[in-house]
Amino acid sequence: MKTTIDLPDVLVQQARQRALHLGRPFKDLVAEYIRQGLSDLPATAQRSASGALEIDADGLPLFRRDYPSSGVTPSLEQLLELEQSTLTEEDRVRAGLPD
Repeated sequence: MKTTIDLPDVLVQQARQRALHLGRPFKDLVAEYIRQGLSDLPATAQRSASGALEIDADGLPLFRRDYPSSGVTPSLEQLLELEQSTLTEEDRVRAGLPD
């Protein structure tokens, strides 16, 4: 399948040089790196600390319908704050930093 993605020039140059050094086609090397990155995704669903967002087994975000339990619909500001805190939490986990 063909797709177009916007990558930093330096990154593409490094990947092309590595492919040339290894004697492999560029597209095969990039596909392998993507596979490696995807294999690091959690195999099971994970819930954020707030409980409103769940990351399913495929790594896709799911907002829980039953959040908050009071039945009040969160405001846009609350949802944006939740998104930011979840992204920060994910970054900390990926970097191996303590909670």
